[in-house]
Amino acid sequence: MQFRLGLITLASFWFSLLLAGGALAQNQNLILGESFTINLRSDDTFGDYKKLDLIALKRYFELDDSAQTSNRIRLRLTPKQVGDIEIPLITSGGLSIPAQTIKVKPNELVNIEWQLPRSNLWQGEWAVWRAKVTVSDPGLPVEMEGQQNEGIVFSTQPIQQTLDEQRTAEFVQVQKLSGSNIQLNPPVVRVQNRQGLRWQFFAPETEYQIQSIPSYLPPSMPVGEFRWQVKRPFWNRTGALSNIEIEIVGLNASRRPDLRDQLASGEGISWLTAQRSTNENLSLNGRSEIQILRQPYRINSTGWGYYDEIRVQYIDPKTGKLADLIQPAEFYIALPAWVYWLAYGVLIMVGFWMAIRLVRIVKVSFYRFRRDRALAQTTDPLARWQIYQIWGQARGLGQPQTHQAWLSAYEAKFGMNSALRAEFEHLDRQLYR
Repeated sequence: MQFRLGLITLASFWFSLLLAGGALAQNQNLILGESFTINLRSDDTFGDYKKLDLIALKRYFELDDSAQTSNRIRLRLTPKQVGDIEIPLITSGGLSIPAQTIKVKPNELVNIEWQLPRSNLWQGEWAVWRAKVTVSDPGLPVEMEGQQNEGIVFSTQPIQQTLDEQRTAEFVQVQKLSGSNIQLNPPVVRVQNRQGLRWQFFAPETEYQIQSIPSYLPPSMPVGEFRWQVKRPFWNRTGALSNIEIEIVGLNASRRPDLRDQLASGEGISWLTAQRSTNENLSLNGRSEIQILRQPYRINSTGWGYYDEIRVQYIDPKTGKLADLIQPAEFYIALPAWVYWLAYGVLIMVGFWMAIRLVRIVKVSFYRFRRDRALAQTTDPLARWQIYQIWGQARGLGQPQTHQAWLSAYEAKFGMNSALRAEFEHLDRQLYR
């Protein structure tokens, strides 16, 4: 009797626990990307949930508790990795998550190659995640999602992809490390399966060390990878407005270098207000920022001089060392306006003369081509003589009536031609034998 009473009491205890904690998740098998849910309910659901220690779950699962009602919380768990995941017993007040094992198998339809940010990062630079997603069913939609934040940029649609027997799509997310205590927010790749459900895949978590700019360096020191192109005119016109143009490309850079003070220097030059424009772009390498700086100026006196050296100093995040972009001092010449106009006039005359010569060469080549083609199509001596007469008129030989007169006119203008002499001797024998 006591034994039966104990069984009834134990059954009543577990039944009351089931009512308090909601429908408990059962041990189950999942494939990577799938989710499962746990319904939590008690007399004080939200009070108990605030005290629920979910650290053990957050290590292996992405948690979503947004599905809530007035007396129930639906906790959605998505595994972050494959393998057997042991969930310990977790309780708080009337809420309870039972101990269980979740077996997560690889997803045979989806494979993701993650490229993670470097373990050592610098404050101010942009951390880069890259995901190459291969889906064996090319009809399944693929997208990337991230937190909507001013310091986070990601490609919702593939930056590049191929569609064949399978779909390969590549995505990128960048996050700016702008504070002292930075929490990195890895992106999520979502694939919609044929049943309309969305699989979720999370970037592997790792530890990062974020370094501050050393105190002996200016706090405005740029961090990133930079390259540039500097255009400074060699020839200048005295008193005329000209421009120095500099294009700087910063990859995952913290800030743009300011070169305006360096440009507005140099003796004998009047510097005007610089103009600056920027453009941002997201590529597989991360976030690039293109800055175009135009510095207008006038050289006041005729002669020669030097543009000053331009230097950009920055921290290379990969090496952690200072690096430089250096444009050395460059020689320039300033000439009066009349010299320019004279040079332009000479160039125009030379160009006109060359154009005339070119037209003449093309014309001569055309006449020679037409003559040779006509000669190749006939062996009749009279017809060949007429072809030479037509060609001679086009070349300015006039209208000689005899072979000898035509040949004399040709050689007087172009010089002796033994092959042509033999040709006309042959025509004479055929026409006058």
